Amino acid sequence: MIALPEIALVSLIVMAWKRSGNTPKLEGERKNVYDNAIEYLTDPEKLRKLADAFEKEGYKMEATMLRKRADLRGMSDEKKKQNREILEKADKSENISALKKLAEAFDAITATGSAARVRKRIEFLENRAKSENEFEPFDKQPKQAEPSKPVVQEVKDESEDSTPVVHKAEIVESSPAIHGDEEK
Repeated sequence: MIALPEIALVSLIVMAWKRSGNTPKLEGERKNVYDNAIEYLTDPEKLRKLADAFEKEGYKMEATMLRKRADLRGMSDEKKKQNREILEKADKSENISALKKLAEAFDAITATGSAARVRKRIEFLENRAKSENEFEPFDKQPKQAEPSKPVVQEVKDESEDSTPVVHKAEIVESSPAIHGDEEK
């Protein structure tokens, strides 16, 4: 005998499958119209009319995005100024997690150019952090032991005259650091 939870699970799967099959895929000329409208159409009313047409055709997600784009294009000058100020602050920010949230917020209102600009800043900060980790500054590298000075033994040649003359010097002892050996 089949239990009630199993029937409910199968029913949910069948309903989800049917709904997913009913969503048309945006292709060809419609995709070109949508992409161009998102990028180049600046009139909010035309964007809303296009959104209505897309929704009638069954493209609900695209219709929603077109409406958000219409809202963005119809934004007041004051709100646009605020967004520009936020973007200028983002250009100076060092907080990667806050910048990621900001990029998502710009995407949510279809401000894709602003989102791309913020993501470029994130990429710059991440690359800079990687390069700083790869190469430590000279002053932060571990200090090596200074080599001890070699002990020099002079070899004197006392010839017939009474003045000693140094002919050569021999290194009797030197630091292991000079020879690349580690100190123990």
